[in-house]
Amino acid sequence: MSSNIAFVEHPVTKHCPILTAGNVSPKALVDLVDAHNEYFIAKDIDDKDKVKKILGSFKDVHIRDWIASDRERLLTLEYSAFMAELRTNYLPADWEDNVHTEILSMKMDKNAKFWDWCQAMRALNIVLRGTPSHLSDTALCNHLEANLEPSLRLYCVHEKLGKVTALKDWIAAVKEADEKLKDDRKRSREIFREEAALRAAKRPALSNYSRAGNSDARASSSGTSEAQQTKRCPKLDPEECNLLMKHNGCFKCRRFDQTHGSHNCPYGFPDGKSYKRITATCDACGNAPKKEGKPTPSTKGKAVAAITADDMTMGSDDEDFVAAVMPSAVLGNGSFSESDVSPPLRSKHFVAKFQIFADHLDFPLTYASLVDNGAHLVLIRPEVADELRLQRHPLKKPEIVSVAIEDGKKKKKMTLYHFVKFTVTSTDNVWTSKIIHALVAPGLCMPIILGLPFLIHNDIITDHAERSCVDKKTGYNFLNPAPVSPPPPPRMRAKEQIKFTKAAKKKVLTELTEVCRKRIAENKLTFKEVKDVDVIAAIRDAIEIIALKDQLKKHGDDIKKDFRLIFEPIPHVDDLPRDYMARIKLKEAERTIINRTYPCPRKYKEAFQTLIQQHLDAGRI
Repeated sequence: MSSNIAFVEHPVTKHCPILTAGNVSPKALVDLVDAHNEYFIAKDIDDKDKVKKILGSFKDVHIRDWIASDRERLLTLEYSAFMAELRTNYLPADWEDNVHTEILSMKMDKNAKFWDWCQAMRALNIVLRGTPSHLSDTALCNHLEANLEPSLRLYCVHEKLGKVTALKDWIAAVKEADEKLKDDRKRSREIFREEAALRAAKRPALSNYSRAGNSDARASSSGTSEAQQTKRCPKLDPEECNLLMKHNGCFKCRRFDQTHGSHNCPYGFPDGKSYKRITATCDACGNAPKKEGKPTPSTKGKAVAAITADDMTMGSDDEDFVAAVMPSAVLGNGSFSESDVSPPLRSKHFVAKFQIFADHLDFPLTYASLVDNGAHLVLIRPEVADELRLQRHPLKKPEIVSVAIEDGKKKKKMTLYHFVKFTVTSTDNVWTSKIIHALVAPGLCMPIILGLPFLIHNDIITDHAERSCVDKKTGYNFLNPAPVSPPPPPRMRAKEQIKFTKAAKKKVLTELTEVCRKRIAENKLTFKEVKDVDVIAAIRDAIEIIALKDQLKKHGDDIKKDFRLIFEPIPHVDDLPRDYMARIKLKEAERTIINRTYPCPRKYKEAFQTLIQQHLDAGRI
């Protein structure tokens, strides 16, 4: 406990409690009063001797000086008056308002326990005991209910706990509801963890993937000391990279002629101690390539190889090609130095991220896709098709493709036999494509290449200068999508609005009642005195009204006399003149009146029906 805050020491009940030196707080004085009462009961001390017994129990210098300077007067005071004077002298002037404000500002946090929060508020309310700011049981219950955590308050409303009037019973009921709600949340978290574990078990390749190992995967089960002695293998140089790309090698295990990639390599990195540099005759493990090829010259340039349909003429102007799909193709970053002049030598690829849903997955998988309006095919990696468990369909006629930029005079042909069906969805779940037919092609530089069939089938307009791919029908740009604004909050129904208004009215009335009661207790709110009825003034007012009526009657007679032609009684119909200056032609009584109909909302139907019925009952209609 901090040394500058006073607190109560009362280890033995029959001994006088001691208030230590330091700043006196309202809570410390409440504890001191409780300890004094226990001491008075244990020692059976009379009321007149209580102050005398406790004057020596204060250790603070200022309080001891005050007692020493005014001891004779203090000994004549009662215990309650002594404590009141002690509060006045050594507590801040606004301590009551500060404690009351702290109570009113206490709100239950989401992860807090109701019992702890409630007891803390009741402890502060006990500090205000005997003051006008002390909350009654009803006011405390209303304040607790208004500041509950939203989900707990909604649960209490659903369980109709507001009907419980006694504070003790209401606190017990809400405590039980809070414990039940926390148990339900805990059970939901456990269910979520179990489902997450099941989803992770469905994807062993992803869950077992690790970036921390440099040794062979078969040596991962060895002891800690062996793992610490493993040496990192050296970084690949450009010549080794070219050899691995030429012989379909893996950049992780650094072996030739592999069907896996770095993300799902089962072997891991080779050991640095026994590492062998990759050459044209052997890989890092000493294995020779299956098919000898010409060594690729060492270069740092980006490969931009492409494939073309084999049955087309290579020299024609309308030649179809699919950019960068061979195993040796590497996408460039599209950057160029400031010294390059217009037109640029290269530009960034159109790469978009799409989500693909699968029946066996709870969540979609996201893949980077190359949008190529120069490719006459839509292609997908076989690893991606297997990961999504897409059904492969045989082509009626195999598709033969070859490299557009050849390495020497000899063409390298590739035959594609299968295609798959799937749809892609934007990452913000706003746009979904039509069903795509993609050919399964190994060795793609990107997981998916979306060519002309995708763009034509989905009505996509490509603007290379603006770098946009826009759906012609919806206007959605999946390369640069606009930010998705959240939907507006739903409008409250009439019944919900009425219920909310009634609850707000009840809360306002409760707060107004508490404020008025507090101001009355503090003599801040006074009532004006109402005078008795003045009989003489009332008689005078009545005489003036009668005189005014007579005066008005006289003026009325004078006006009728001046305008007697207007106010004379109407003569008999026989005495009326026969010639007329104007004529009012009435409609035929036999004709049907065609009335106009006006639209009326259904919600006003009952109100209008009630109004018309009232007019009918009164005889107005």
